[in-house]
Amino acid sequence: MTVEQLTYELKKKLSPKRFMHTLAVRDTALYLGHFILPDALSELEWAALLHDVAKELTPEEQIDLLGADYDNLTDAEKAAPLVYHAYTAPKIIKRDYPTLATDRVLSAVFKHTTLDEDATIFDEIIFIADYIEPNRTLKGAIDTRDYLLRAISDNRDESIHALHRACLMSLDNTLAYLASTSHAPVERSLRARDFLIDKIKNY
Repeated sequence: MTVEQLTYELKKKLSPKRFMHTLAVRDTALYLGHFILPDALSELEWAALLHDVAKELTPEEQIDLLGADYDNLTDAEKAAPLVYHAYTAPKIIKRDYPTLATDRVLSAVFKHTTLDEDATIFDEIIFIADYIEPNRTLKGAIDTRDYLLRAISDNRDESIHALHRACLMSLDNTLAYLASTSHAPVERSLRARDFLIDKIKNY
């Protein structure tokens, strides 16, 4: 499958707004990847294009696709249907796009909403690209985007450090929002936050 073929399929499958978001995440991930993971641009493009392949399924369709795996979700995850697509998208990728189902693509798609304590640089790029793509207009996303785009440079080590900090900013914004709405955070986000704090301290 070529990028053009996948893009054409997604254009038919996704709503116009979701498709526009997907392309913006792809462009953002490739821009960041140029500075941080230039040898992984092809996989970054696949992961970015596929990250929301399950996003527009209904909660009922998501649960049906999860099957027995739904019982393995935590109570906080079950109470957050917007997280479901991170679990169902890898299933769809393995089923419908098996040649694209590399370990890195599946991991990044799985972690793109919450990250986790074992997140890789690749995972972080897809996560933050989803959060800061140019169509995002929330103040937290704008501030994080402005910070990262100012901080990114040809110095790879400094760019990776900036990536960690941007991901932490994103998680802090999300956790603050959840607290303001009395929603419990998913444990993966809390683990990811601790992981990033350690990364930044040890820079």
